[in-house]
Amino acid sequence: MSEREQYESDVVQQVTVGLVNVEVLVEQWLSHY
Repeated sequence: MSEREQYESDVVQQVTVGLVNVEVLVEQWLSHY
């Protein structure tokens, strides 16, 4: 695997984790109101 491919897969993972975190935050926020 080239460095570029490694970098791209890392970015994809970070974005995926970020989206999951946002979903969790939104669900917590909605459950408060």
